[in-house]
Amino acid sequence: LDRVAEGDLDVAIPVYDGSDVGLLQNGFNNMVAGLRERERIRDLFGRHVGADVAAEALDDDADVLGGETHTVAVLFVDIVASTRLAAENRPEVVVDVLNRFFDVVVSTVDAHHGWINKFQGDAALAVFGAPVTLDDPPGCALAAARALAERLRREVTDCRAGIGVSYGTVVAGNIGAEARFEYTVI
Repeated sequence: LDRVAEGDLDVAIPVYDGSDVGLLQNGFNNMVAGLRERERIRDLFGRHVGADVAAEALDDDADVLGGETHTVAVLFVDIVASTRLAAENRPEVVVDVLNRFFDVVVSTVDAHHGWINKFQGDAALAVFGAPVTLDDPPGCALAAARALAERLRREVTDCRAGIGVSYGTVVAGNIGAEARFEYTVI
């Protein structure tokens, strides 16, 4: 119990008794397995929507449509001539380029306090200032754009990228339908 309380979920106790003690031992193992699964899902959810959005959804039970007004900066980046890239290369090559491209995009946006709202084909949309408020969203987005341009030129030489930044008031929240929605900015 102490190890689990400290966050160690790689524990199991032997079930050696057929009485209530054995039921308790088995119940403990099932509980720890459930906690491991919960942490795996939390990690996976965070990778899909971003750690801050996942934390907000889990903390606030964000299950309603709509949102709140925020002042944010938005950065959009996409590969120039991606249709030609796809037409002239094997799919495995295109996937490799996209993964290297997005690796730079994600790490750069994260380093500048933004989060990736969505990937769309060869593009990404990053938000600075929601759901976590920032003191200087446009400064963070512009710094990310400059760093991104430099890193992409240096690290992903087999494609060129276009980068745009915008700043203003948005509604940030859950958009979609009751059965399936996403956290985004409008």
